[in-house]
Amino acid sequence: MSKLLREIIEKSMQRLRSDNHFQAQWIFLQWSQSAGHEIDRKTQPFKFSGGTLFVHTTDSVWVAHLTGLKKALLEELNRHCAPLAVKDIRFSAVFPFRKIRVQKPAPEEEEPEVTLSQEEEQAIDAIASEVSDEALRARLASIMRKERISLGRKKARGGKPCAGCGVIVERGTLCPFCVLEEASRQPPVPRRPEDS
Repeated sequence: MSKLLREIIEKSMQRLRSDNHFQAQWIFLQWSQSAGHEIDRKTQPFKFSGGTLFVHTTDSVWVAHLTGLKKALLEELNRHCAPLAVKDIRFSAVFPFRKIRVQKPAPEEEEPEVTLSQEEEQAIDAIASEVSDEALRARLASIMRKERISLGRKKARGGKPCAGCGVIVERGTLCPFCVLEEASRQPPVPRRPEDS
């Protein structure tokens, strides 16, 4: 791998590790794999701060159950999230419990035809030419072309920039990461005494 590419990757990873928004979203996405289907159905991670993951759940019975499983959940979550470290998990019961699901776009029958402009091709080739290893250079150029074509297809299907971060989204006004971020900012609905 060329020295320049290695430096770019290292700098990018350092920025991502220091970005709390990225860390939180990455950990939220890994929660469902780490926790398993049954626990994931009854929980919603909503905040990551100071190494602690905060998770809403349906009721106090689940809080007690998950607290007993905390050590195993931490080990599994850290296995999926390395090198990010989750030091603690705090569970809280929320009523009414709302599981936030990110909608996946409906499969399209036919993908819009997108071709890259000569300027886009030249820009990709210029970036990839910095890589000395021929196989790696070809792979990098291929990935960049696929990403630009995917972006073009999203725009052709009517995609618009996310109101939160600017990435192209096809449905709604927010991308999945910004949906989770917005949900984490909403305070939980307090339990009413008559619901206990």
